[in-house]
Amino acid sequence: QVQRQFNLLRKIMFMLALKKTASNLSMIVNSDLKLRLHLSKRETVHALVTGILKKNVLANYFFNFHLFEMGFYLIFFFFNLIAIGWSIGFIVSGLVLRYGHSFEELAWAIIFILLPFSCVYYPLDSLPPIMQKISQLLPPVYVFESMRMILIEQIIDFKNLSKILLLNFLYLSSSILFFMLMIKSSRKHGILINQGE
Repeated sequence: QVQRQFNLLRKIMFMLALKKTASNLSMIVNSDLKLRLHLSKRETVHALVTGILKKNVLANYFFNFHLFEMGFYLIFFFFNLIAIGWSIGFIVSGLVLRYGHSFEELAWAIIFILLPFSCVYYPLDSLPPIMQKISQLLPPVYVFESMRMILIEQIIDFKNLSKILLLNFLYLSSSILFFMLMIKSSRKHGILINQGE
């Protein structure tokens, strides 16, 4: 009897953890979580496939740009850019947990502050020397520089690839550590319970 109640409580807590962003408790109990997850996965795959295919066809036709020429490296760059996003997400989420929802806007601000230093639209050499020094501390610079080298010069610079992995490992691990510290601090000050809509 006690074991069954414990399992039921554990399932409810798991469901609450998955749906913590919902502001209405009745929606948590009445929603079909598995169906929603299945639909969201299907929609994500559909959006990725159709979005990439449509944009690739248009880029091939109008700009003679062949995205899939990068082969395996395209997947490598894609997942490393996702890891950069995760790093930013852990930092912002930790700040939101600790200091409240006023830090949510920081997510957009960080991205727009980092964009000029990431060399998305132009090569690293075009930046002033001071900005180049700052940019060399960021993994997106090496991702986009490597992409340019593969597409324009057909050269794979393994030194850049190792810098991408090293910097992503450092930033991701330190952002996870920061997030854990913010959770610990929030628990210590008793402000996790005040997080709500």
